[in-house]
Amino acid sequence: MAYKIKRKKYSDVQLPIEQVVYVPTTNKYQKPIKKKEIIKRVNETEKYMSEKFGGFTQTEGEGGFVSGRGKTKGKLIRENVIKVTSFTTKENYRKNKASFFQKLRKDGKKWGQESIGYEHEGDLTYLKSENGE
Repeated sequence: MAYKIKRKKYSDVQLPIEQVVYVPTTNKYQKPIKKKEIIKRVNETEKYMSEKFGGFTQTEGEGGFVSGRGKTKGKLIRENVIKVTSFTTKENYRKNKASFFQKLRKDGKKWGQESIGYEHEGDLTYLKSENGE
C-alpha cells in the first residue's frame, strides 16, 4: 500500500528524514551491466521508496575509489552512480526502516554486490548484502 502523508487542507508538510540508495551499475565482477538491467534496478528501488516513503528523486553521476585488491589494486576505479533519494517523516522512517534495510540486503545479494551504499541524513553506510563477503 502506498504511503500517504497526513495533512490538513492548506497546511505545510515537513519531511525531515532524507535517505539515499546508491544503486549499483556493475555486476559482482565490477563490470558495467546492461542499461536494461540498470533501469530495472532503479525502477524497483524508486517504486519501493515511493510506496514506503512517499516519493523519490533520481540523480546520476560518477563515483570512484582506489582499489584494494586484485589486478586493479592501487588504481583509481570510476563507475557510474545512480542515487535514488527519498524524504519522509520520522514516524514513517521508524515504521519502515527494518523492512527497508532487509530489502536492500536482499537486493545486494540479487545484484551480486558485497554491500549497498545507503545514506541517511548525510551519513553514508555500506549495508552488507545477505551474501556479503
